[in-house]
Amino acid sequence: MQDLAGLLAGRGMRAMHVGGPMREVVSNTARLTETDPLAMATYLKSLPPRYGEVRPSGRMCGGMMGMCR
Repeated sequence: MQDLAGLLAGRGMRAMHVGGPMREVVSNTARLTETDPLAMATYLKSLPPRYGEVRPSGRMCGGMMGMCR
């Protein structure tokens, strides 16, 4: 969770390599208070995977019975 919070806060190597529309998001979320990115990361990690989306582990989700492979 800390890795995602760090990205949203604009910290770390991952934040330096963000591109596309996400670059603007990171630029804006980097201005939030210190606890806000952690709260956002907690919420985002609590959401169930969406069908056909790739998880950070590289596994596809949403196949047979909606399970990750």
